[in-house]
Amino acid sequence: APRLDRNVKVVIIGTFADIAMAIDVQFERYLEPVVNILNDAQNAAVVTDPNDDDQVDYVDRLREACLNSYTGILQGFKGVDETAARRCISTFVQSIVQLIIRSSQLEPVPPSDSLMATTAGLIGDLVGLYGQDIVGFFNIEAVTQMLQTARKSKVAKTRSMSSWASKEMKKVSVE
Repeated sequence: APRLDRNVKVVIIGTFADIAMAIDVQFERYLEPVVNILNDAQNAAVVTDPNDDDQVDYVDRLREACLNSYTGILQGFKGVDETAARRCISTFVQSIVQLIIRSSQLEPVPPSDSLMATTAGLIGDLVGLYGQDIVGFFNIEAVTQMLQTARKSKVAKTRSMSSWASKEMKKVSVE
């Protein structure tokens, strides 16, 4: 069988966010298979050769597509019922946290501005949803360094998302 171009995977994974946002809580019935697909994708999203620009770019885009899907799922639920969102997301929040931590690492290859913005946005969303229960996972060097780097970005969206995520983290860390 012919192999699917790997870039198609990125596009397909990216559509989950749109679907989740469109059908909000009704997405729950698709949650398990979609999360399994996202898990497989994020586990495959590893840079094995930092000098291979195509691979680095692909991994970056794949991670971003996964994070965008998680964001869409979270926002789709949250828009309707925050308690339902917390309950549903909690079943796979560990996978999201792992991907956030992996996407935050500046080694072997730093994340793109776009990936940093998406990662920061999801951190902010999760901290907004779970508060002190989750913020500890993000108060680690990899994440704080990434947010620091992102706040100095030349890209406005990256700066604003990372500043917002940092503020959300500070809010619940102080409480």
